[in-house]
Amino acid sequence: MKGIIYLLLCIITCHSCFNEKADVNQIIDEIYNYENQVEDTLITVEIKQKSSTEKVNFCDSGETYAYLIDDDTNGTNLRKSPNGEIIYVLKTQNGNVEFRLSESKDNWFKITNIDAYDDIIEPIPDECWIHGSLLGANTRNYGGQPIALYKTQDTTQMAFTIYEQDVILRFNAMCGSNWVQVKYKGNLGWIQSEWLCSNPVTSCP
Repeated sequence: MKGIIYLLLCIITCHSCFNEKADVNQIIDEIYNYENQVEDTLITVEIKQKSSTEKVNFCDSGETYAYLIDDDTNGTNLRKSPNGEIIYVLKTQNGNVEFRLSESKDNWFKITNIDAYDDIIEPIPDECWIHGSLLGANTRNYGGQPIALYKTQDTTQMAFTIYEQDVILRFNAMCGSNWVQVKYKGNLGWIQSEWLCSNPVTSCP
């Protein structure tokens, strides 16, 4: 930018040497207009870059499913908010419980419904949260297909591949109804929900 302004000033000086009647003010106005155009261009580029980033990180509302993974015989704590007050202790005989989840925040998941397959449980509060380390699902690669997991909620950057069949993945985050971030052998990756089975007692079709 400074180089361009310096060049234009040199042009003004030389032009004045040959034509004393040169309209210096007009040239200065042109420099000013050029600077504004450059600034507007930079601002537009910055806004586009920010919008692109927000688009990658934005998640539509949706729902996903997981089953309970908790060996604590005292029950599973459900909270009013992420890491908040305990408002319900879920106790089951066999632990065969499936959750419907609507959103995630800082590794906590909001529960909208609970299905118990062979236990009788009390109705849960209208809104409660559970930690992701207590949630899981199995992969649906029953034919031994390798499953790719990704760094973000798209298929452009692969994080790692699961070659084992029908393995358990623990939940870390969710994005709408189509993507879940899971943990497997210490690695985090995003997996498409169609590859997950949340039924705790049998395989999925």
